[in-house]
Amino acid sequence: MEEKIMTRTEYMRRLSVRLKHLPREDFDRAMEYFQEYFDEAGAEKEQQAIQDLGDPQSAAEQIIMDLAVKNTENRPENMRRGFGAVWIGLLAVLAAPIGLPLAVSAAVLIGCFGVVVLSLLLSTFVLVLAAVLSAVIGLAAGVWLIFTSPANGLATFGLSLLVFGLGLLAGIFSIWLCKVCLSGISKGVGRMIKKRGGKKYEI
Repeated sequence: MEEKIMTRTEYMRRLSVRLKHLPREDFDRAMEYFQEYFDEAGAEKEQQAIQDLGDPQSAAEQIIMDLAVKNTENRPENMRRGFGAVWIGLLAVLAAPIGLPLAVSAAVLIGCFGVVVLSLLLSTFVLVLAAVLSAVIGLAAGVWLIFTSPANGLATFGLSLLVFGLGLLAGIFSIWLCKVCLSGISKGVGRMIKKRGGKKYEI
């Protein structure tokens, strides 16, 4: 029975299925890279391009691992990119040929770190919200007390501003700490994946 020849359309379809769990920005960039590769090769060299790129599954796994390594180079710009980098690291661990038990253990560990960071973010949100609400109530009370007891009013007003400032500082510090943690997780995974080597896709 004659083996069916894979077409560009089928290759891209299989690749997209393998990469669909990537963050949207990374998915689009990877798909664009392969589209451009086929465009440059042209219809007459389509089969050669498919041979050069390798099978869709292996190509997708390598892309995910390359992205995990790339994320070790810079600290994430924001929290969304930070969590995206950790997610890519998780996918990379599952895609890497390091043995299923080790991959699952590493994935669970990364997931736990992610949950800790997310919990810290939620705690920060609650803390800042509580500080803002307390400060608003305190400022209102301080203004009212100024007319009945100026000393107490000014003290309440000042204390409310202090609570507001401390809440904001705690929020800023927690966000910074989360970014550092996310960066550390993604860098750790990237270093582990980097040892694998293989083909690199410049996406």
